[in-house]
Amino acid sequence: MPNAEHPAAAPALNLERAAWRVARAGRARLLVDGAGYFGVLREVLKRARRRIVIVGWDIDSRTPLAADPSRVDDGLPLELGPFLAELARRTPDIEIRLLLWDYSMLYALEREPLPRLNLGWTSPPQITLCMDGTLPVGASHHQKLVVVDDAVAFCGGLDLTIRRWDTPDHVPGDHRRVDPAGQPYPPFHDLQMMVDGEAAAALAELARERWAAAAEVALAPIPAGDDPWPRDLEPDLLEVDVAIARTRPRYNGTPEIREGEATLRAAIAEAERFIYIENQYLTADALGEALIARMNERPDLEVLAVVPGNHDGWLEKNAMQAGRVRLIRRLREAGLAGRIRLVTPVVEQDGVAVPVKVHAKVLVVDDHCLRIGSSNLNNRSMGLDTECDLTLLARDGERRRILGRLRDALVAEHAGAAVEAIGEALAGPGSALAALERFAGGERRLVAVQDDPALGEAVPEPVATLADPDRPWPEVISFEGFRERRRVRRWIRRWPVAAVILAVAAMVLLWRYSPLEEWTRLDHLVAPMQAIASSPWAPLATVGLFLAGGLTLFPITVLIAVTAMVFGPWEGVLYSLIGSVAGALVGYGFGKLVARHAPSVWKVRQGRLGRLTRMFAGNGIIGIASLRMLPLAPFMFINLAAGAARVPFLDFAVGSALGLAPGIVAFNLMGVQFEQVLTRGRAEDIGVLVGLLAGWLLLSYLLQGLIKRTLGTIRERAG
Repeated sequence: MPNAEHPAAAPALNLERAAWRVARAGRARLLVDGAGYFGVLREVLKRARRRIVIVGWDIDSRTPLAADPSRVDDGLPLELGPFLAELARRTPDIEIRLLLWDYSMLYALEREPLPRLNLGWTSPPQITLCMDGTLPVGASHHQKLVVVDDAVAFCGGLDLTIRRWDTPDHVPGDHRRVDPAGQPYPPFHDLQMMVDGEAAAALAELARERWAAAAEVALAPIPAGDDPWPRDLEPDLLEVDVAIARTRPRYNGTPEIREGEATLRAAIAEAERFIYIENQYLTADALGEALIARMNERPDLEVLAVVPGNHDGWLEKNAMQAGRVRLIRRLREAGLAGRIRLVTPVVEQDGVAVPVKVHAKVLVVDDHCLRIGSSNLNNRSMGLDTECDLTLLARDGERRRILGRLRDALVAEHAGAAVEAIGEALAGPGSALAALERFAGGERRLVAVQDDPALGEAVPEPVATLADPDRPWPEVISFEGFRERRRVRRWIRRWPVAAVILAVAAMVLLWRYSPLEEWTRLDHLVAPMQAIASSPWAPLATVGLFLAGGLTLFPITVLIAVTAMVFGPWEGVLYSLIGSVAGALVGYGFGKLVARHAPSVWKVRQGRLGRLTRMFAGNGIIGIASLRMLPLAPFMFINLAAGAARVPFLDFAVGSALGLAPGIVAFNLMGVQFEQVLTRGRAEDIGVLVGLLAGWLLLSYLLQGLIKRTLGTIRERAG
């Protein structure tokens, strides 16, 4: 791929040359919101004869697969998992391949429990599930693809998962917009692109490559056969060229691919008057650099960006919303603030403006290219996560007219206006942003985003870089990388920070990829732990192991499990709890010591993690216990932050013990039972182990609800 790694150095790079492939789609259709996508996908899947491949960041068997979940009249189940199972029973020759990211535990409570069971083991034999973890640490598989018989393909921002279905009306309180538990969720906006022909065949090739890499099984191309495109579904465009761009990090010998970033820069470099953006995130350095360069070249160029009004959760707010603040500040410092507008859609109900969650990944440049895919406009989507993006190329008058109307329809959906009225406003002379102001007063409208400028300083720049990196962490924290990146050059002068981060990264990589990885297996640890147990110093030695494990980032859950297997449940709980709390207190002491002697380097007390820790600590022991139950940061970093933030020692010690105890008890019970399974292997022993696991999942779910309510109280008190 020419100049993909350093596209900024090649201003002549155009969109076609920046892409992986430009393929012709005989038909292309934009599917707006879950109702538009899920309903059409259902019809296409019913027409599949040979193969269905679904690639997703998340795939949930409970996804309601219908344009209207309250009305399904084709005799097939509503939900994705049972629907595919029935499809397999009716079509014995079909093969269904589900490729799901083997996700981080940070997302475990948001995902369907036991996806292998719900999507794989209990399904007909034609359905194969593969959990794909072929990625560097910190990266995710983020592509959202569905390919049917290599003839029709879907690509965009919508995973086949729960809490995604909605209509373009985004009606507050719509009774159909509920999750599997019957709980309502807010209005949700996203899109998917549907293509056939050469474009679908290219996406099929990409899906087969992904499957081969993850499952180590090659899939043959499907020869041409029946057309799965629904007969009554009119395409938006006929015989249109589609630029396909991939993103993939360097890993295990595979080269880095940054076609998504290259095509983003190339598309913006073609802009003349108006860029329309819909995106969940807005933090990418590539986006800021490209906008500044082109807007300086074209004084009339304006940008309208539709984004979420606020981000949920501490991590998103302090990584992504804070990054958005920093990007807009760069544009403002470049003198472009008046020509870019950040807005968010709301729908009014009974005088209350209900926000619409924007999850889309859309970029429209004037009326000649429309990009839809999986890439957010954040740094990690430029090079860390796997992504796939499609750009429709309208290079003649008729296609540009159609593409412009598609853009106008998206704006009209949010503005509550007629598509024709939006088209007239954008086509008129003068400022497009000023022309759109006339639609600001309706029940459905776009309102200006009000970000707190202080968010941009809430997280130190090195931490922000690690939270939203554009390359795998070992590359981000390498000194060579820093010399080439102006925004993190200050790290070189702050060698203590770099040294600690390098040490942490090295320890993680050692436990994951070196021969030391063998020692994270239970069967390797049982014999040494049994030798320790026979010693009169067993209690002290076991606690010492927990201390050493905590300081070297050894997986503490493995230590808990093997302690239970050797010492039994009661001693195992006692030793594990004492060891874990002791490790927490040692980290606390280090944090306090470092903050005292290097305050200019370790600004934890003023940093966001420090403020968050003090916010929980303000609720005393219960606050610290709640903090321990949430995966906000690694175990060691919470300890360091608590010490540096001067959390009261007694609150931290007792709160840590209370917060760690439920997990330790659960892991000890499962560890003991696992030992029974290994030694006896009886069906009833396996059943008890499964029951314990199910009980722990239920307890985790209940604790999560309790903690969320606690968080709400804490935030209210913190103002």
